[in-house]
Amino acid sequence: MGYYQLGSENPVEKTFWGRCKVESASAYMRYRSDSKYSNLIKNIKYDDGIELAYDLGNLFGNWIKSDGLTDFDCLVPVPLHPKKLHRRGYNQSEEIAKGLSKSFGLPILNDVLLRDHFAESQTKKGRFSRWENTQGQYRFGNFNNDLKHLVLVDDVITTGATIESCIREIHKNIDVKISVLALGFTQ
Repeated sequence: MGYYQLGSENPVEKTFWGRCKVESASAYMRYRSDSKYSNLIKNIKYDDGIELAYDLGNLFGNWIKSDGLTDFDCLVPVPLHPKKLHRRGYNQSEEIAKGLSKSFGLPILNDVLLRDHFAESQTKKGRFSRWENTQGQYRFGNFNNDLKHLVLVDDVITTGATIESCIREIHKNIDVKISVLALGFTQ
């Protein structure tokens, strides 16, 4: 696994430098389409891998906890558009968050970010197209202002465009620390 520790200067954090304010960012594994780990992500995303998403989220959470980095207040999965959620039957980021939640004992807040606009998969898009495709996709929902540090949870960070868009929407509405956890990170 290509685990990148939180709090260190790592490639996941560097993805967001100069783009948006991130307290910390970490990924459980390096993701390449030709690696042995790529099938894990594909299974989670496209083959009803709910249990696998939960188990990997839990393992990842235990790694993070063992580093003593648990000053988070809640987990916020990157939302899917209702049409895609209906088609897939679950949100893979939420399932990963459930595993992390078991490790951290933190609540999952599904209504902080909402996705109103439907967009096709970004898997075949380049960096600029991904960024362009995520603009205006997310809408701020509800948030308890007593919470000071939330964690955005996603399955794979490729260019960082999705996470950047989510962070910008949250920061337009509230002042809160945001960290990022994802199962995979492409390099």
